[in-house]
Amino acid sequence: MAKTYVCVWYDTEDFVHPASDDAALRIAGLHERHGVRATFKVVGEKARVLADRGRADVIDALARHDIGYHTDFHSAHPVVTEYCEVLSWHQGEELFRARETAGLHDVERIFGQSACTFGQAGAAWAPQMYPVLRDWGIPTYVDDGPWVGLDDRPFWFMGLLHVFRLGRAPRFDPATPGSELDALTRLRDHVRRVQADGGGVVSIYYHPCEWSTDAFWDAVNFAAGRNPATLWLSDSVRPRLVYNPQLPPVPSPAELARRFEALDCWLRGVSRTDAVSIGCSDLPDLYPDRAVRRYYGLDELVEATAEWVDTVSYARVSRGWLSAGELLMAAVRLLAPCDLPPAKAPRLGRALSVDGPHRAGPRLSEPVSVAADSLLEAAGWLCRRCAPAGEPGRERAARALPAAVPVANQPIAPEEFLMGLLRLLRGVSATGHLPAGVELSPTELAPATHIRGGPECFHWPCFAPGFDAPHVIAHARRQAWTLKPALLAPGAVRLP
Repeated sequence: MAKTYVCVWYDTEDFVHPASDDAALRIAGLHERHGVRATFKVVGEKARVLADRGRADVIDALARHDIGYHTDFHSAHPVVTEYCEVLSWHQGEELFRARETAGLHDVERIFGQSACTFGQAGAAWAPQMYPVLRDWGIPTYVDDGPWVGLDDRPFWFMGLLHVFRLGRAPRFDPATPGSELDALTRLRDHVRRVQADGGGVVSIYYHPCEWSTDAFWDAVNFAAGRNPATLWLSDSVRPRLVYNPQLPPVPSPAELARRFEALDCWLRGVSRTDAVSIGCSDLPDLYPDRAVRRYYGLDELVEATAEWVDTVSYARVSRGWLSAGELLMAAVRLLAPCDLPPAKAPRLGRALSVDGPHRAGPRLSEPVSVAADSLLEAAGWLCRRCAPAGEPGRERAARALPAAVPVANQPIAPEEFLMGLLRLLRGVSATGHLPAGVELSPTELAPATHIRGGPECFHWPCFAPGFDAPHVIAHARRQAWTLKPALLAPGAVRLP
């Protein structure tokens, strides 16, 4: 039977109410009692206040599970979506790096382990985060949200494995009596469906503050795009600006006891399902990317893209899936060697990762014909421009595709250039020789349809009413060059 894995994670973020510290402690203990692994994605300020309050017991309990990073101040404005919407790609990327690096270091230092995953704060999402996450060495993105997804399954986007937008999570509402029983029924049904579909991951999330307060701490203090008053704090960590918040309301002791009893019941049920409990640190081994950085021949690239006419996308190859960007680089590197005689058939091309363009470029309105030599020359230019730094096999993060590729002194969109390369390769496959010329025509990047935007995607109490981020979504659609399915490793089992 196909393996199914259940990944339970907690956005551990409430740095306002001390009661959330005790909630996190009890939650970690219940998970340990029932043998259900957890991942605690911790906000930087939450880690710091735990240290300030002398809560070594909470820190030690959470550190016995996986630790992820959940931004430095979570809902404090401006959040990443707010500033990336009005900045260039590089400005947004560098501001995210400047604002968030210290928080990551604090979380890792206080909990004594490297962050194994990241997820956005609330609805504060933007693609400019990803190059920084890669530089930090964070391998996975585990959260939920509407912006990017792929058929309710794990996927790769901008070099990170995503357990994201997997459909409605079979979770219960701690504040609703009896909801844990219905949630367990839904979980068992969900596990059976995933097993029947070949196996995979069931992702379930909560927040420790759901067991400590009757309202979310940030909805009370950071609503509608506004911050509470600030003050300077000098403590054992470092001098820093903190907020003077309002405490959210708390349930009665009897209600809190009922909520923890419900969690105890739910975790007991989770431990008895057919699903294997995992932490986020297990995900890279369960979903390895065996297709990238491999070499591909002419026939395999032609076969993998045989159905493409006026769109480019990700494609299935012998070792897994290649994104549109990886396919482009494989085709370019197959054709680009400067010593390749013009009439000689190409041999192998290496599929290296590359980001999408950082800005919009020109698009063809009608087909144009170009000489094969011009296409080869442009392939060499792109190969040199996007060559990753570092030694083979240990390359650093990929560079971004340009907004246009110069072909015979004409700027051509990368989508149209890739489709032209594939037509050239098809000609070589059919005749054994390079054709004299190739047609370039209007072409769409099909995976961009998996990127969603609009005000409904940014519905969050912390945003100003009606907030939207069309420029952030436009950037994300250009990064659909990196989107592709993730494959569960055959015979994957829980790691010791």
